[in-house]
Amino acid sequence: MNFITKLRNKPERTRKIMLWTVLIIVAAILLICWMYYSYIKIKSFQKEKFIIKELNMPSLEQEIKKINIKEE
Repeated sequence: MNFITKLRNKPERTRKIMLWTVLIIVAAILLICWMYYSYIKIKSFQKEKFIIKELNMPSLEQEIKKINIKEE
């Protein structure tokens, strides 16, 4: 509570600078986390593609073509 009291007593310009500084730091942390988890997702997605290739599993596109040929 002492910190809040000190903050309230500071000039408005100083409070705005502190606010924007905190917002930029939080936004940077969120951006870094988002980029890190996106990288992990992309990496795991590439592994899944490799597993599908390795197992010679038919792709969805091939299955749709088979269904369309049967219907004709």
